[in-house]
Amino acid sequence: MKEYNFLNKIFLVLILAVAVIACEEKDAGELVNAELTGATRVYLDPANASQVSETSNVVSSGDGTTSVTGENTVEIAVIRTGTDFSSEATVGFTATTTYAVTSDFFDEGDDASGTVTFSNEGTITIPAGQSRGFVVVAIADDVVATGDRVINVTLTDTSAGELGLNDATPFTTLALTIIDDDCPIAIADWVGVYDVDENFTDGVNAPFGLADFFGESYQVEIALDPTDNTGTKVVITNSAGFNQYFNDGLVMTFLTCPGQVSFSEPAPNVALFRDYAFETSSYNEGNFSIKCEGPLATFGPYQFTLTKQAE
Repeated sequence: MKEYNFLNKIFLVLILAVAVIACEEKDAGELVNAELTGATRVYLDPANASQVSETSNVVSSGDGTTSVTGENTVEIAVIRTGTDFSSEATVGFTATTTYAVTSDFFDEGDDASGTVTFSNEGTITIPAGQSRGFVVVAIADDVVATGDRVINVTLTDTSAGELGLNDATPFTTLALTIIDDDCPIAIADWVGVYDVDENFTDGVNAPFGLADFFGESYQVEIALDPTDNTGTKVVITNSAGFNQYFNDGLVMTFLTCPGQVSFSEPAPNVALFRDYAFETSSYNEGNFSIKCEGPLATFGPYQFTLTKQAE
């Protein structure tokens, strides 16, 4: 009997403990609900992305999560609280976009608004029956290594209640960093005179090159492209006294992040022989060399390397 009474007491204590915990959880829940469903308030979703890549659009939120948005766009959510969502709500906002660092092209703090587009033009609408709307930002990708950009969004007014979740955490401003995915290159250092080393790499013509077959010699010169504002393009011409290897005025672009190059259309006509369609390319900033490989028409795999002469 004593053992039975003892077990009953333990059971009673456990029931009381569970009841106390349940009451505490209920009280906490009521406080949260009162905060979110009481007075109508409008604020920026704190789970919005804090940074986004310029091209891949893999976004990272403040809570450490990541997700992928549509191509070159990111959505910034604006939330309204309350109990009556029967009418639409309008929310005004301002936004500035600036360069976060100083580069060869811009100074830190310079206006970068031309690199983004807001679909909402300073005002968004939260539709009737819904608790959130979205500021949609389209991000322009480029090939210029200008460093990161920062978008600052500030809510300015609303037709639905008050701005800000509460005094302690208003969530009426947001800083979104656009991560620059371009890689820098000191384009002026590539200006100079280049030796041309070329040959077939396989087939009946290997290991000889066009210079062997035609008894010619090749040398080219690289200059900055005066029409380029990306810092990635150069113009190639043939050196005086040498045979023609490319068509004079051929434009070559450094694709900096993959470390490759491309050429302007039409395809390079190599040594007045055939059009060359390279399959792989690379460049070395250590010795200022550019290597391209691919088939030369139907005559087999071919490669050429341009190497800058010592000054």
